[in-house]
Amino acid sequence: MVQQSNIEVRSVSVVLVASTLIDPESVRPEVLTRGDVVPNEWGVVNSATTELAALTEYDNDISISVDGTRCVLLEGVAGPFRAKYEVHSLARRYANATRLVQYSAIGINWSLDVLELNPDAWLRGKITGHDTEFADFQTAQVRLVKLAGDYNFNVTIVNENTGLLLDCNYHYPVVGNPPQLIAAILDDIERLQAHLLGDVVARL
Repeated sequence: MVQQSNIEVRSVSVVLVASTLIDPESVRPEVLTRGDVVPNEWGVVNSATTELAALTEYDNDISISVDGTRCVLLEGVAGPFRAKYEVHSLARRYANATRLVQYSAIGINWSLDVLELNPDAWLRGKITGHDTEFADFQTAQVRLVKLAGDYNFNVTIVNENTGLLLDCNYHYPVVGNPPQLIAAILDDIERLQAHLLGDVVARL
């Protein structure tokens, strides 16, 4: 079993998927500030907008980007697991500010770094039970999918040679009132994420 002290959160993100194109102007710094999506004190370090895509990056390792029908809100973390992340509140505010957009799905993602001295042997052992017949097999990644009612919970384990990367994704369809439902889903995730991720880590 991997020790909890050997696990760090690399990043947390929320992906909003719309049934139509999202206006790139919605993530321009001045629009985000004027719409009370982003506080005035956040410093912009990079901003670019094209006809179909846009990106705004802030000095607190948070970025917001739009590309076609997807808006990605990303928070770089690099530390131990926390109960709350700013990007979840940011996603609530952005969804409310863009309430005229018909969102069809939301994805909540966590990237975890797992320190493992021999990640290839560890990952191969988890798959084969250390059967010597598989000793020469190489591993790159394993993907696990849990289907539970309306949502999917996906875990991809990637061998990065110096350790393991766990990409965890919670995918949920959005119907009805998108801002209200998105906020409710994020509320649930903040209550359940410790259990969801803890359950994954306990099985390593």
